Amino acid sequence: MATAGTAGTAGVPGWQAPPVAAVREDGGRRLGPVLAPSAWRARWTALDDVDRFDVSTRASLYLLGLLGPFLVLVTLAPVGSTTQLVVAGVLSLAHAAACTALVHAGVEHYLARRARPRRHLAVAVALGGALAAYGVVGLGGLEAPAEGWTPLSAAVVAAAALTAGAAATAVRAGVVLLVAAAVAGAWVVGSLVLGGPATGRTVVPTAVSALCGVVAAALSFRFSAWYLGVMAQLRDAQAARAALAVAEERLRFSRDLHDVVGRALSAVAVKSELAAELARRGDEPSVRRAAEQSVEVRALAQEALRESRALARGYRDVDLAAELDGARSLLRSAGITCTTAGDELPGTRGWPVPVRTALGWGVREGVTNVLRHSRSRTCSVRLLDEEGDAVLVVDDDGRDDGARPPGTPVPTGGAGLVGLAERVRPLGGRVDAGRLPGGGFRLAVRVPTAPPAHDTPLVGAPVAGAPS
Repeated sequence: MATAGTAGTAGVPGWQAPPVAAVREDGGRRLGPVLAPSAWRARWTALDDVDRFDVSTRASLYLLGLLGPFLVLVTLAPVGSTTQLVVAGVLSLAHAAACTALVHAGVEHYLARRARPRRHLAVAVALGGALAAYGVVGLGGLEAPAEGWTPLSAAVVAAAALTAGAAATAVRAGVVLLVAAAVAGAWVVGSLVLGGPATGRTVVPTAVSALCGVVAAALSFRFSAWYLGVMAQLRDAQAARAALAVAEERLRFSRDLHDVVGRALSAVAVKSELAAELARRGDEPSVRRAAEQSVEVRALAQEALRESRALARGYRDVDLAAELDGARSLLRSAGITCTTAGDELPGTRGWPVPVRTALGWGVREGVTNVLRHSRSRTCSVRLLDEEGDAVLVVDDDGRDDGARPPGTPVPTGGAGLVGLAERVRPLGGRVDAGRLPGGGFRLAVRVPTAPPAHDTPLVGAPVAGAPS
């Protein structure tokens, strides 16, 4: 009889599942050494989609700061002197560094993680003003390269756009646009008054270009900060959902504990009080009734002990259909596409209750591993009826560093999957788990639908400390 971990059952040629005792509880998805050649790629793959969006958005904002020095130096290089290149290069690079620092601090302020970065804002505005002033005073007489901007226009546009974009992460975009429009208007009016129409023919196009750059940069940076805020809210919502799930599970356990232990203890207290009252009467019939009540108290205590142990081990009220519905809902809320198959087949619905209960625990363990360890985007849960065996197969496309080839055992020190194997062992079942050739992880649980003739040994070597 083929196990659920063979190619015939699993449906993946060449895949062989390792023993469950060799499966690490975290799925074996640990990153490689930090200094390894693939360390940066491993760090990137370790991030989920929310973290990747955060990192990529921030990196794009930081890299936009380099466009200012690039525009200034490319425009100035064909027509400027060495001194002008050095001064313009130093000013533009210092301004870009100040704007990058302002972007970082401004985003943190937008996310309500720090106070408004007033010093960063002042430094960026001062350096932007210095760069624009040098463009007007030191580069104003230079001609434009063929089919290009004048160095004056490049310096002013770079200073204005980059400063406005960085400031928009810490100040409302409307305020930035109003200030930029006021400064540009004052510059144009002053140039026309002091320099006449000839100067205006140079200043007006530059001012218009700078304003266009300011609008584009301010809106772009502000929307990027808003995107990061939405992602931060999504992360908080995920954390709140996880905390709510934990609280809900605690509430469920407290209800079960109250139903099991509270009822039994109440009955024990009443019958013990009755037995004591009867014993105090001293007559033979009362003593005999007191002894009967004591026997009932002992039976209640033993029943409560058995139910408490079953409750602690989690054997109460596990239904396969409910676990499948819960898996779909939980994975969907975590952003993982979940597909199920086989639960609607008549053969699977006719499985004995102990078999369905064991597979329900398999669904719970598989989904827990997907949520905690796999960084998956999709997950499939299949129920199969093969040669008189009930088979559960949970596949995910979880990514890892690829340190081990597919189908190889994954070391384990945890007891999650071992505990699952202990649950199916009395039914003659087995658990297999391992990597898939195309990437991802598979958990397969096989339980005979007929009662076993004898105890079936646990798959793999015994693990010290495994639950019994």
